[in-house]
Amino acid sequence: MKIKVCGLNNKTDLLSLSQLNIDFFGFIFYEKSPRYFLDSPVDLNKDLNSVGVFVNESIKKVTNIVESLSLKYVQLHGDEDVNYCNQIQKKCKVIKAFRIDKEINIDLIRKYYNCCDLILFDTFTKKYGGSGKKFDWDILMNSKIEKNFILSGGINFDDIEKISYLKSKSSFFYGVDINSKFESAPGKKDIKKIEEFLKNII
Repeated sequence: MKIKVCGLNNKTDLLSLSQLNIDFFGFIFYEKSPRYFLDSPVDLNKDLNSVGVFVNESIKKVTNIVESLSLKYVQLHGDEDVNYCNQIQKKCKVIKAFRIDKEINIDLIRKYYNCCDLILFDTFTKKYGGSGKKFDWDILMNSKIEKNFILSGGINFDDIEKISYLKSKSSFFYGVDINSKFESAPGKKDIKKIEEFLKNII
């Protein structure tokens, strides 16, 4: 099970988490987010599996940030189309996020299989960005997803057993994305809580 920690914006947390078994480090480049990365510039270690999160941003701005910070992945969390993803994929790997409400549009998702490296499922909200809430994860099991995906949205300790069950049901369940439930304040991670989660997750 791969682990992504998103919403990082300070050097202390980044240094602490880089010592743990974290697979992806997420940095949000969406100005309306309380975890907006450029409000708190941090020099990124080029060896980190860094993920830049963008929402309906211009391709030029995304590629400039990718190049200047040596990002390994771009996570597209808005309404970016297949052509947009193809353009970004020429620069780095792509994670395409889909916001789920009460059902999954599997036909739409399949169109993105060849223009992204991973898919991420998060909970639908009227505003872009994480809500700290869950959608009905069982929807994923009833949808024939055939692309490695990351689960996001309100994940906490109480979900470990459910995550283990879902993982056993789908070989494409690649990882989880944790954020707000492992913070003391927006962007300030609870390192001990994350350590404990890592010890218990499969």
